Amino acid sequence: FFSLDCNQPLAVWAARALFHLPYEHASMTAHVSNNSRVSYQSTRSLLTRGGTSSHFEWTMDSKRFEAEPGTLDFFLIERYLLFSMTRQGRLQTGQVHHCPYPLHRVSVEHCESDLFELNGFPPAAQPFVHAIGTRGVDVEVFPLADSMQVGR
Repeated sequence: FFSLDCNQPLAVWAARALFHLPYEHASMTAHVSNNSRVSYQSTRSLLTRGGTSSHFEWTMDSKRFEAEPGTLDFFLIERYLLFSMTRQGRLQTGQVHHCPYPLHRVSVEHCESDLFELNGFPPAAQPFVHAIGTRGVDVEVFPLADSMQVGR
């Protein structure tokens, strides 16, 4: 991923310092209605990206499924390795263990594109063509190991 908003300052520090991951501190709120409509707001702190705020709304289908190997959903969701680049140009990898994510089809009603811009991409030129959601799983991350030296 290019960035990950997190509302736990210690987790942001650990992800950045120990795993060299692009976590950003943010305050976040999510309101879920009875029909599984989610309204989500994330505001990055003034120290990271100038206090930029993003707002998203979506409805999650009630039918649950697991991604099948070989599908786009499996490729996008079921990650069991993480990759990180150190400041010295070393590629590191770490194993990630978790149960398969319980997935739901999602209908996106509102999406602010500033997350694209915050990561150096132009605003989205078209609506989403694929969206899935999950209520999450517990994840274990194991220590990183050097993979190779990457030239600069």
